[in-house]
Amino acid sequence: MQNQPYATTLIVDDHPRNRALLRALCDAMGLESDEACDGLDAIDKLASGRIGLMFLDINMPRLDGFGVLEWLRTAPQGLRRPHVVMVTTDDRSETRGRCFALGCDGFLTKPFRIEEVRNAAEFGFGERSMRA
Repeated sequence: MQNQPYATTLIVDDHPRNRALLRALCDAMGLESDEACDGLDAIDKLASGRIGLMFLDINMPRLDGFGVLEWLRTAPQGLRRPHVVMVTTDDRSETRGRCFALGCDGFLTKPFRIEEVRNAAEFGFGERSMRA
């Protein structure tokens, strides 16, 4: 998965331990990654245009994951939209439905398995969707 254009993975979560875990998994897969502690920080980093995949928590201070998804829908024209995989403890069908309605590409429930993160990265950089 290395040497992909726009190959930076953005990990967005307000809990440092969750970010560290996902970053270690990305490192093990050879993925360049960056971190954001909330939705506003994520939007600042998305402006670089280098994000190809984003693991996005829902419940965060300042701006939650839903807010980031809404921002992406109205993002400046020309900004490359990353594949977005929600990562949350909330596995209710209403939450999943809202995430997909707002444009997410995948959904992982914490605690997740390593294989799920690997599959999400392959889907994200393979230009496919995890909706099926």
